[in-house]
Amino acid sequence: MLADHRLHTPCPGVTFHACRPRRRPRQMVVARGNQMRIQIDERNKTVIEEQLLAVNGKATSFTLTAFSDVQDVAEEAEVLLGVLPKAQRLGATCSYQPAGPTAKSYRFSAKSTRLHLARKSAGWYLVGVTEAVVYPRSGRKFIVEISTKQADEIQRRAVVGFVVRARVVTAIAA
Repeated sequence: MLADHRLHTPCPGVTFHACRPRRRPRQMVVARGNQMRIQIDERNKTVIEEQLLAVNGKATSFTLTAFSDVQDVAEEAEVLLGVLPKAQRLGATCSYQPAGPTAKSYRFSAKSTRLHLARKSAGWYLVGVTEAVVYPRSGRKFIVEISTKQADEIQRRAVVGFVVRARVVTAIAA
């Protein structure tokens, strides 16, 4: 009887589910082929929350579950780009993942959410929501990526109002 069971398993010679495939993170995709693109706006609140719910499942701790969480991330990214004129903010991207558990007694990894945002002419768009794993005492990950052209403009605007002195090197003769 045991031999018959082995014949019907997906992996020959292995009983039950010892070779179960590894679970991949879930990612929700809508519109534009493989690229999600939802404007972060009150009108799209339910669509964004549905995306978060689909990725998070039943998990509520260490995850992003509300539209306000996504909106806060977009606002924080917009503040960082506040130096640039709005027309030059196009193309910036942002990825965000919340912090992990803070207690030392929490020994295991936890399920979390990772957001991917993109700056377009009309504002910030949600372009990806993926499942992530956070570990105890790991900090949040907030990364805003800009082009070299945008970085040069930020540097140029940072020194406006200052006079940059030439560096003078003096040699002391012995």
